[in-house]
Amino acid sequence: MHDLGLPGTTPHRRFEHDLLAACIGTWKVEGTLSDNATRMRCTENYEWLPGKFYVIYKFDRQIGAQQHKGTGVIGFDNTRNAHFAYFVDNLGFARMYDLIIDEKKWTFTGTWERATLTFNPKSNHMSAHWEHSSDGASWRVLCDFEGRLELPAENG
Repeated sequence: MHDLGLPGTTPHRRFEHDLLAACIGTWKVEGTLSDNATRMRCTENYEWLPGKFYVIYKFDRQIGAQQHKGTGVIGFDNTRNAHFAYFVDNLGFARMYDLIIDEKKWTFTGTWERATLTFNPKSNHMSAHWEHSSDGASWRVLCDFEGRLELPAENG
């Protein structure tokens, strides 16, 4: 991770910031882990930080008997000309992802995890496929889930 925004300059919003709007709102999510037996239920909330440069992401998951909560920041780095995501959770993990947004499809790529999420706010639907790796080379399914937009954001 590095600093965003050059000293002595004023950041300006770009089209790439607007692409983040697809996720804005509160999503109710259900899915399964890779074993197809462990159920997951989740509330995911995405909201603009004032200024609309960054999206604040919060999740509250029940995965089997385990509680999994976290927060993150999703944004656009003008210097690298690339989207990014940074997530931390109550289990002690912190993950940095490169993010590619291609219309409705979001691809997260990290050292140990990667995912493809599809947001379709017009139909109030999202889906996700997450994979993980212990060596950064071979990948296994982590989880799959589907979600419905329950509450559109007021500031979206």
